[in-house]
Amino acid sequence: MSSCYFKNVTYTYPESSVATLDQISFNIEKGSFVLISGVSGSGKSTLGKIIKGIIPKLYGGRIKGKFESEEMGYVLQDPEKQMLMTTVERELAFGMENIGVPHRIMRKRVAEVLDYIGLSRQRSQETRTLSGGQKQKLAIGCAVAMGFNGIILDEPTGQLDPVSSTEVIDLLKRLNEEQGMTIILIEQKLDALYEAVDRVLFLEQGKLTFDGTPKEFVNAHSAGINDVLSTFTLSFKKAVDAQIFSDCPLSMKAARKMLSTKDMASCNALPLEPLAVEERPLQEKVISLRDVVFSYDQKSRHLSLDQFTLYKNDILGIIGENGSGKSTFMKVLSGVLTPQKGHIEQACQIGFLSQNPNDYFFEPTLRLELEQVLSLQSKEWSEHLDEQLDVLGLQSLLNKNPRDLSGGERQRAAMAIVLAGAPEVLLLDEPTRGLNRGLKRKLITLLQKLHAQGLSIVMISHDMELISDLTTKVAIISSGELQVLDHTHMLLSDGLFYVSDFGKLFSPYGMRVVNSKESEQILLNLKET
Repeated sequence: MSSCYFKNVTYTYPESSVATLDQISFNIEKGSFVLISGVSGSGKSTLGKIIKGIIPKLYGGRIKGKFESEEMGYVLQDPEKQMLMTTVERELAFGMENIGVPHRIMRKRVAEVLDYIGLSRQRSQETRTLSGGQKQKLAIGCAVAMGFNGIILDEPTGQLDPVSSTEVIDLLKRLNEEQGMTIILIEQKLDALYEAVDRVLFLEQGKLTFDGTPKEFVNAHSAGINDVLSTFTLSFKKAVDAQIFSDCPLSMKAARKMLSTKDMASCNALPLEPLAVEERPLQEKVISLRDVVFSYDQKSRHLSLDQFTLYKNDILGIIGENGSGKSTFMKVLSGVLTPQKGHIEQACQIGFLSQNPNDYFFEPTLRLELEQVLSLQSKEWSEHLDEQLDVLGLQSLLNKNPRDLSGGERQRAAMAIVLAGAPEVLLLDEPTRGLNRGLKRKLITLLQKLHAQGLSIVMISHDMELISDLTTKVAIISSGELQVLDHTHMLLSDGLFYVSDFGKLFSPYGMRVVNSKESEQILLNLKET
């Protein structure tokens, strides 16, 4: 039996002459766990909305072909946008109340679902106080409580720390394996999913160009697929091409098993990057915080900093679990939040990109948004701005309404608006959310160029690959306090959890590997034992 059937489906949004989806055909069996992937703007979210029935019912537009789908739950990229009630228990009950579930059954189902998703202790807690991972679990729990046999999820781990991401994926895997639920997952953070999913659908410019198993997916010879694969997987693909391995591993466990067949001792002599980084003398301070305290209420401190200094030309990465105070710290740095106590010194123009790109859109087109920013500073459109738009892949979107763009496109559009203001310090809260690997590498190149021109950068990210490849320093924030701040290579080389996948892979062999360049150097020099 099928949960979803598509035959030659083509869809075009209202007032658009180009089809977002073109001749899409597939069949998803009940009880499947399917991953839908593709670069930003490829049509992934549009496909999910058609499966749900939101398109064309709410969006309008023109749709051709045959398609049918059973009723499924739908979880948005940002779960806060679909939460309506004040407490966890009331949020779970709300959907059931609307479909007329009897009160006795409702009470029983709320208790069961809370236990199953691991939120029974948060039963009476206000939804606004939940961590990002807890909010995603609650959104999933609401779909389960309403009795859906399947769930469509649009990038549910995009804003989550590694631990929370793993918990959400494990919950989906349990629902699929134990409850037989059909899971359709739209996602770009792929490495943790390969062992969970049965099948991968890959979209390129609105066309379905791949439909197969995860193993076939990671080993496919396709430039488009390579754009969404992680550097970790691509490094192994290069080793496969060099005939060092026969195929790519689908998990960290499989990668370690493959390494066990190699002579790892021979790699210890490879010259990797030095662990020590010399301090540049007389660095200029651009932002300084001292004895800062901020609270959202009178009950507790959400941020407490004794001392923090950002120096000119720093690229500082901020890491920590969801709810640890990272975004609050960034908003205090930017001036969006004013602390109740403490002293802040800053004599620079700050550009701040928050997690919600919609905060930056006021005009009907992206071009007008950028022109408005330039006019406020009495500046004109420049080749420099065109270059940034090229790197961000936005030139073809200038005449579109920013709010009509995909999630990844909106993120890049907001970045362009912030950069158009020519800041001296750039503050980024999860800048690669919704970006595939190809776009992420372009963004890294752009930020490195801006850094070379004198820009100081602070960014929050759960992407340890981004942190390890781009930053000069890393700070860990926990419980609203700055726990440690050190040079990137020093801090990440001996970490336990806040390390790149490469660091986890090679640490059992005593190798302090931090970034992708070092890892590829090792993999391509491996020999048989």
